[in-house]
This record gives sequence, C-alpha cells and structure tokens, in this order.
Amino acid sequence: MTKKPIGKDFWNSGAVKAVFRADASEEVTLHRPLAKIIRSFHPKRLLDFGCGDGALLTSLDPRLEIHLYDRNLASATMAKQKSQSPRTHLHSSLASIPTNHYDIVVLSFVLICLPSTDELLRVLRRIKSFLRNGGTLIVAECHPCFRDRRFAGHHVAYTRDARFNYNARFHKIAVCLHGYGEQVTFYDYHWTLPDIINTVAQSGLAVHQLHEVRDTDYGGRPANLHFPPYLVICAKK
Repeated sequence: MTKKPIGKDFWNSGAVKAVFRADASEEVTLHRPLAKIIRSFHPKRLLDFGCGDGALLTSLDPRLEIHLYDRNLASATMAKQKSQSPRTHLHSSLASIPTNHYDIVVLSFVLICLPSTDELLRVLRRIKSFLRNGGTLIVAECHPCFRDRRFAGHHVAYTRDARFNYNARFHKIAVCLHGYGEQVTFYDYHWTLPDIINTVAQSGLAVHQLHEVRDTDYGGRPANLHFPPYLVICAKK
C-alpha cells in the first residue's frame, strides 16, 4: 500500500492539484464569508501566507494590494494568475516579504499541516513581523471541535477502532474531500481549540474575534445544519 504524504510534505507536492480540483466546496462555503470578514477591516495591503492555488483571491476586493506566498511555488504561481488585483505580488522566498507592511495576513489551512505548537509559534512570530502595528492576522481552519462530523464538502475518515478523540493533540487524521466525481484523501494533524488560541496569544497577537462558518449545500449533498465546518480567528498586532 502506498503511504499518503502528511502535512507539509503533502502540500508541497504535486498531488495538491487533485485537491484543488476537488475542493470547490471550500470556495462556496468558506471564502465568501471569509472575504466579508476581511472587508470589515478595510485593508489596503493583504498577504495570503500559504495561499495554495489562490481560490480565495477571486472573492477579494480587486483594489487591494495583494501579496502571495506558498512553499509550493507552483501553487503560488497558479494563485497569481487567479488574482483580479493588478497589484498582485508573488514572493518566492520568506526573505522577500516586507516587514511592518500589511493590514491583513491570511493564514488559511496552514496550522493543520504543523505537528506542534513550537512550529506554529515560529510561523506566527514571523507573520507578526509582516503586520503593521494595528494589523490583523486572520486564521481560517476546519473547526477542531467537529472533525468527526460529515459535511457537504469533506469528512475525516475515522475507523471503528480509531474514533475521534478531541483531546489527543496533534494526532494524524485522514481528510476526505468530496469533489465532483472524485474523492481525494490526505493526512493532516488535529489541533484542539485551546492549542490554537493559546499559541496565537503566546506569539504576542491579541485574539479579538471568533467566527464559526456554517456548512453549505454542495454538489447535490445537503449541508450539515447542526455543526459549523470552519472556524475563523482574528488577532491584532
């Protein structure tokens, strides 16, 4: 049996193209409310850190100055092509990202690639240096409290002998995306809600908003009306 890559190994691989094809539900369910949250801060400059293929960008105000970074440069190049802003800049390295520059940094589906709070803390402290004083980090993730629930666009494949244990920090989870005519599976890490909030606070950022995003019908599959699939955290520098 071929082992599927986990975390950063997966997202830095060519296999992510299948996820981008299958994960249109994320665009329908998450990106529209996430773009609304971003607009509420009236930003002028935004960094999408870990931008993937840039699915979020089509929902953003084209008047924004948008900067993109992803360890998978091929994905980031795809993202730049999707941006509707004429002021879109692609960074091929962390060193090229300006400090004290951004009103908003978006960190979307990044922390679930990381296996420890120490690693996330290093990422958050770097991101904090990119934000201007008063700038906001916006973290968007699958809601950690409801990973055992099935949603219109995805579910986690737990077996009978390996049921969801919310308290088991950083255990490996098999995420299954329900695409049009295909299903894609890969592995990420489970974070508890305190792990996320406390690590953000430990980085020196002040958490001041939490948003739970409701599920949406997708691909003929009904939404889960009882639980939110996504969590958005806003933290100020």
